[in-house]
Amino acid sequence: MFALPAVLDAATMEPIKWWFSYSAQAPNLAARVLSQPISSSSTERLWSTYGYIHSAKWNKLNVKTADKLVYIHHNLRLFVKVH
Repeated sequence: MFALPAVLDAATMEPIKWWFSYSAQAPNLAARVLSQPISSSSTERLWSTYGYIHSAKWNKLNVKTADKLVYIHHNLRLFVKVH
């Protein structure tokens, strides 16, 4: 899709400068990015995981520990999906 300089510059260049330099290489990119549907499903999944971890049985967990467990649980699920 993009030439190597465009990919390398994406990490270092300001987004607006990158867009003006390389947008001609992908004329449909803006339409694809801007047409992404808005969804709260990822937030709902995280709240569901939080409810699962911070249940009546585990209600004495402090917020920091619960947050870490939610983070680990969520990322493990993503890792399993990818691999």
